[in-house]
Amino acid sequence: MQITAGMKKEAMELFKTYRIFIFFVGFVLFAVVDPFMIKVLPKLMEQSGVNMQQLGSAFAETQQTALTSYVGDAFQLGVLAMLLSMMKIAGGDQKNRSCVIPICAGFKRETYIYSKFLVIAPIAFVAACIGYGIAYGVSGVLFTQRAELVDVLFSCLAFCVFIAFIACFMLFLGSITGKAGISAVCIFFFNTIVMMILPSLKLNHYNPFALQSFATSFGDVDKIDYFASIGITLAVCVLFAIIAAKIFKKKRLV
Repeated sequence: MQITAGMKKEAMELFKTYRIFIFFVGFVLFAVVDPFMIKVLPKLMEQSGVNMQQLGSAFAETQQTALTSYVGDAFQLGVLAMLLSMMKIAGGDQKNRSCVIPICAGFKRETYIYSKFLVIAPIAFVAACIGYGIAYGVSGVLFTQRAELVDVLFSCLAFCVFIAFIACFMLFLGSITGKAGISAVCIFFFNTIVMMILPSLKLNHYNPFALQSFATSFGDVDKIDYFASIGITLAVCVLFAIIAAKIFKKKRLV
């Protein structure tokens, strides 16, 4: 089947060019660094004369604090590393005309796009899951005050689904515009701005960006809102793939 061949092509290209390692590095790096920072930073600040009690729970030496810190950094710099690693896949192939070869060889245009979504979105999910798992393991060793496992699982799922959504967003925007660099920058800043303004506008419900709040809400999750937001996010990812395929089918590539 063409879709299977397309998925193999996308996977081989990721591994052959070593972009897969850039894909993972942001999530794995902060998974190790953040728990150690939460462990060490309060002691350094206390030695420098800072009253840690006035800072509240922001620097509490707990596993939950470490995981919250990790999720926040991964949503910023981890996402940035992922977007940069996707530039050739999401639009860059149109700029250098490398997409013309498989299409001229008989690949349907829709299959070409669907293959990207079916490979990249699961890899993004797995990369986020591995990063979160490492952060959970490292923080579990460093801190005696552990987060509840059920809360951790809810947080992890919201985090991983959101990262997969951002990957689909990048594929969608890059595929329809053919401008990988501009797409990466737009998505990064859009994600950053939305993350800041949605809670203040009380719009962080029943949409993909609500998952950012759920990923840091340990023990305080509205289950209906949570699962509805995940369902809506997955539906949006499917919609991204369908629209991107339809637009790409009509594009002039040469």
